[in-house]
Amino acid sequence: LVRVTPLTNVYLNAGRSFETPTLIELGYRNTGSGLNFDIRPATSNHYEIGVKSLVGERTRVNLAVFQIYTKDEIVADQNISGRTTYKNAGKTERRGIELSANSDLGSGLNLYGSYTYLRATFNEAFVSNGNNVADGSQLPGVPRNLFYADLSYRHEATGVFSGVEHRRATKVYANDTNADFAAGYKVTDLRVGITRDLRPFTVQLFGRLNNVFSEKYIAGVAVNSTTGAFYAPAAERNFLLGVSASMKF
Repeated sequence: LVRVTPLTNVYLNAGRSFETPTLIELGYRNTGSGLNFDIRPATSNHYEIGVKSLVGERTRVNLAVFQIYTKDEIVADQNISGRTTYKNAGKTERRGIELSANSDLGSGLNLYGSYTYLRATFNEAFVSNGNNVADGSQLPGVPRNLFYADLSYRHEATGVFSGVEHRRATKVYANDTNADFAAGYKVTDLRVGITRDLRPFTVQLFGRLNNVFSEKYIAGVAVNSTTGAFYAPAAERNFLLGVSASMKF
């Protein structure tokens, strides 16, 4: 960590990690019975360089550039009669940028925004369930671009708060071959509420209006589903009302 100025820090991180197979991934073998102990843990080397800075008196900005090299990535091998077996593939690489900013606008207003770019690819070709996965194919289940913004308001005297959130994501591949994908989407949510101090209780009433514009989009992807049932659609416009209470001792 290097303090460039009293308001700006530059940092560098390097690390190494491993991911062991789950019981689901160990559960079946291609031949015979018993756990599949041929699967090795995936190991990764992580590198990140970033900047954290206070711009003016009310805005904080974070920027990070990262790269992750992984070998022995655990991937689907075969799917027969609903039983999926797994194996180690070759090398993968994840590289990207994370940028976020948080600003106090005054008068109870606060603005937060973040953007993530992630290029996650297989760096060696392999075969998955009889299909060839080419070198350079994108890892399924994650969007390449993700944007989030939140404009919030809080009135300290009355405890009233509100906010508007907006999310955008680009398409997500559903399988290793990148033959199927869920399209990108943009969603806006609203929230409002009030917090009251009724000692010894703190009570909060809140409400949310989600997916204000009834965007039709896919909320989740079942990666590498051999039946083709990849997609879990999100709810269209919906609302939530709630109350919470806490007591201080």
